[in-house]
Amino acid sequence: MNWNNVLIYPNPSTDHITLETSQPCKIEIYDITGHKVLTIATNENSTDMDISPLHPGLYLIKCTTASGVASVQKFVKQ
Repeated sequence: MNWNNVLIYPNPSTDHITLETSQPCKIEIYDITGHKVLTIATNENSTDMDISPLHPGLYLIKCTTASGVASVQKFVKQ
C-alpha cells in the first residue's frame, strides 16, 4: 500500500480540510496532547471534514484501514 499519496489540504486551514487517500479508511483526529477530538468512518477516497469547532493548534490525523494503521500526518488549525 503506497500511502505517499495521502493528501491533506489546505494545510494550514481555518474551517475544513480534505483528506484524499488511495482507499477508504477510518479517520481519527488527535490534539497535540493525544486526546481524540474527531472520528470519521468513510467509504470514500476523498473526505471533507469540518474542523471549525477545533481550537487553533497542531493536530494529528490517523488513517486506519482493515489492514491496520496506514498513515499518521500533521495539520495546523488556524
